[in-house]
Amino acid sequence: MPTIRFEGSDQSIEVGKGANLRRSLLFHGRSPHKGFEQVVNCRGLGACGTCWVEVLEGEENLSPPTKMEQLPTSPFKKIGVKGRRLSCQTRVYGDCLIRLHSE
Repeated sequence: MPTIRFEGSDQSIEVGKGANLRRSLLFHGRSPHKGFEQVVNCRGLGACGTCWVEVLEGEENLSPPTKMEQLPTSPFKKIGVKGRRLSCQTRVYGDCLIRLHSE
């Protein structure tokens, strides 16, 4: 089973191969959203950009960026920077180390 590790923490979570990153984080009590974004977000549709994470290691173990993440008119300017992904659009196929912008 793939393991998601968190920068600056000893905590890690195991997820099923191909699991959605956002859903996995929420299931294990780690929100990819910060502040008010925890209440106001698109609920995983890839439209708001509030669930972005930074992938520090293991980017090759994640699904390729989706069309929603690659839109040139994307309202979420932080996406497209190397290593930043929308957790709602990302599937986990192997181990990775991430930084949550919510912490």
